[in-house]
Amino acid sequence: MDATEAASRIENLQKDLEVSNTELAKANSVRKELENSHFEVEIARQSLAETKRKATVEVELIRIEARRDQDAVAKMGCELMGRGNNICVRKLLKLLFDFILENLDQVDLTPQELEEDEEDEDIPPTS
Repeated sequence: MDATEAASRIENLQKDLEVSNTELAKANSVRKELENSHFEVEIARQSLAETKRKATVEVELIRIEARRDQDAVAKMGCELMGRGNNICVRKLLKLLFDFILENLDQVDLTPQELEEDEEDEDIPPTS
């Protein structure tokens, strides 16, 4: 091998080395981006888990509050109803404990029904 061939071969090897270094730099850049993406995904997962935990706690608090309200309504119903209406009170209690808050939106009252409720409030209780 003469000097020209050796020099040419060295130049080719240097070019190959530069290409390899460029590809290595790109691969390192992609690896860093992947690590950053992995970190962001982990943060998103933790955030999602925290949001789910908070929502679960909020739902449980709402259920507890609804149960308290149901108990208060049941107690008021017992106080308002006479002993002759115990069957009605028991039926009301069963309905209240099976009460699903979402079903409340399905009930539509006409203005006439609302006025009837206001008129009923003026009726004195019977003994």
